[in-house]
Amino acid sequence: MISALLLDFDGVLIDSDPVKDAAFEYIFREYPNQFQDFLPFHRENGGVSRYEKIRYFHEKLLGESIDEKKVNEVAQEFSDYVLEQLCQPRYLIEDSCSRLPIISKIIPIHIVSASDEIELKKICEAHKISPYFRSIHGSPGTKSEIVGRVFEQNSYSKKNTVLVGDSINDFLAAREHGIKFFGYNSSRLEAENCDYLSGFSELCEFLESNS
Repeated sequence: MISALLLDFDGVLIDSDPVKDAAFEYIFREYPNQFQDFLPFHRENGGVSRYEKIRYFHEKLLGESIDEKKVNEVAQEFSDYVLEQLCQPRYLIEDSCSRLPIISKIIPIHIVSASDEIELKKICEAHKISPYFRSIHGSPGTKSEIVGRVFEQNSYSKKNTVLVGDSINDFLAAREHGIKFFGYNSSRLEAENCDYLSGFSELCEFLESNS
């Protein structure tokens, strides 16, 4: 019996990839050449927080140290850019979001995302989907740490919990915690040796038969 559902946010509930690409290009606008070197790292690490990516850009690509104050300032500039865009309805993924009312009546849903937690809550409120979630968890923290918070605050059995995500970091976090994983909306995960959802209708069927 499945007792809880954990959902990644970016790529699962909201189509944020183009916006996040543009936001990083904006905050690193003074370094266009290094930004081109940064893009592959950013795109291949969907479950890594912006804080870690900002540190990577400065330390690995610019070869300079960056303190926490500066990281937070740059991250706030990133957040301001993202919030202005992602609160627009056109970025919601209809396939998943339209089924939240159904799923939330079957099982508790929690968001586990590497995106900033305050930002996540603002976006969910703007789209009026907050009531469907038992809790919303985001960065700071690694994806595994963020998933761990759900179990720290609830008495769920890990073997009866499901995580749906679109990145290899979601897959690895699920494996680390010993919870069932479904890939979604990712050609890379579709090619991996993991269970994969072609649509959230399949998830609804799975939950109805296992809850």
